[in-house]
Amino acid sequence: MNIVICMCVYNNEAGLLDVLRNICLIKPMFNEIQILVAYSFSHDQSLSILMNNTHGLSIEIIQVDVIPNVNKTRNISNARNVLLQTIRDKYTHFPYFIMMDANEYSCIGEINVDLIAESLSRHAEWDAISFNREAGYYDHWALSITPYVYSFCHFVDFRKAVTKMRDYFNPLLDDYVQNKPNEYISVLSSFDGFSIYKMDKFIDCHYSDVIDLSLFPPNTIYEHIQTVGINIHPHLVFDCEHRHFHLQAIQKHGAQIKICPKHLFKKINPTNPHLRGPA
Repeated sequence: MNIVICMCVYNNEAGLLDVLRNICLIKPMFNEIQILVAYSFSHDQSLSILMNNTHGLSIEIIQVDVIPNVNKTRNISNARNVLLQTIRDKYTHFPYFIMMDANEYSCIGEINVDLIAESLSRHAEWDAISFNREAGYYDHWALSITPYVYSFCHFVDFRKAVTKMRDYFNPLLDDYVQNKPNEYISVLSSFDGFSIYKMDKFIDCHYSDVIDLSLFPPNTIYEHIQTVGINIHPHLVFDCEHRHFHLQAIQKHGAQIKICPKHLFKKINPTNPHLRGPA
């Protein structure tokens, strides 16, 4: 099996060594791993780390300019779309691709290789799968789970909106961890720093930071408003780029988006020196 791993890199020196180490750990599972990096000019050693890896990783670096004075998520969307286009041009014969964050917290704990193998063996149950982390699920911004489908950032009282969402989702996730660890949670969107995608369900979709109301299932935004009892801010349009990507795949292909409640990455112990692997 061959797979493409995509990363956006911009001033990611602090996490990049550990991310590459984790890719090395899963490398033996595949016949070929191709790493695609959308790299934006950085003020640290990110480029040096990418160019001087000593593990024989196949890394293609694509220069992506940062657009000044725009929403940060716009730049991330642009970078992810460049990665998708590179896949379309060269790697659509691969069955899967992975989007993986290169920052200093998402994917730096040691990866659970067996869980990747288990998830791929159960590929009939999902079209996109993301994972829990031993350090805790953090990416509520990318999460859409009924009835919390809309971005909490766009509610007038966003702090109250995200608190209600977490009060619903976190106990649900804990219940799966404790009582149903082998079952997947169905959602409309989830990322949490690492997600595996089926090529045929997602390659004709794209990332966007602009909310497209037509992608949401009927009445779900209204139900979210009723659930939290808070109105949506009418003038905010920028959103997490993952939500558009996932909702578009659902609309186009009926994609099944799942969360695995098991931990993909171990919790970092900052006193443990082995966590900083070689590049």
